[in-house]
Amino acid sequence: MNFQVEEWELEELFEKYGEIRQVTIMRDRDTGLPKGIAFVNFKEDGPAAAAIEELNGENFKGRALRM
Repeated sequence: MNFQVEEWELEELFEKYGEIRQVTIMRDRDTGLPKGIAFVNFKEDGPAAAAIEELNGENFKGRALRM
């Protein structure tokens, strides 16, 4: 994913599939810069499966999402 994406942007993208518990962007421990990896946790599994099916490979902010 794009290195400039913020947690709130991912939450906004994924919340249309269901209620989100948490969004976490992985960051380098030394620099604090994003690694281009994030985790989106839904409260239920069904919405997560739908989001994966629909968004995998889609362009978001200039880079393809891989799930």
